Amino acid sequence: MDAIGTLAVKLSAFNVNETLRKILDTQGYGALIPQMVKSRLGSEGTYSTGEPIFTKKGNPYSSFTVAVKSQQTGVSGITSHVTLHDSGKFWSTFALKPTKTSFSVEYNDNKPDGKVSDNIPALESAISLTDQELDELRYIKILPDFIEEFRNAIL
Repeated sequence: MDAIGTLAVKLSAFNVNETLRKILDTQGYGALIPQMVKSRLGSEGTYSTGEPIFTKKGNPYSSFTVAVKSQQTGVSGITSHVTLHDSGKFWSTFALKPTKTSFSVEYNDNKPDGKVSDNIPALESAISLTDQELDELRYIKILPDFIEEFRNAIL
C-alpha cells in the first residue's frame, strides 16, 4: 500500500470521541476540571454565567453564618461571597463525569440539614464551567493533548 493509502486507512480508523474520552480519563483532567470550578467559587463566588451566587434569601450569608465563618480560615472563612465551601464536604464530592460526547462535574449536594440546592438557586450553573474556563480547557489544555494523540495515530 502506498503512503497515501496508509494515511487514508489510519485517518478512517481515528475516532475523535474515543480520543477525547481517553484524554479526559488519562491526562489528569479528572482532578483539573473540578478544581477549575472550585477555584472560581473560592475566588469569585459566581455562577458559570458570571453572576454572583446568592442564597435564596438574597444574601451571600446570614449573620449567623458570617459569625461562624469568621472563625474559620482559608476558603471556609470567606464571607464576602458564596463559596459553597463550609466544611469542605460538598467540594469533596465534585467529580468529572465524561460521557461519550461531553462531560460534566457531578456532585452530591446532600447535607445533614438538607440539600445545598435547597438554599442555592440554579446550583447546576454554579458547578458548570464558564465560557472562559471552557476556552482555556479546550485550547490551552486539551487541544495540545489531542494534537499529540492525532499525530501518534497517523504517523
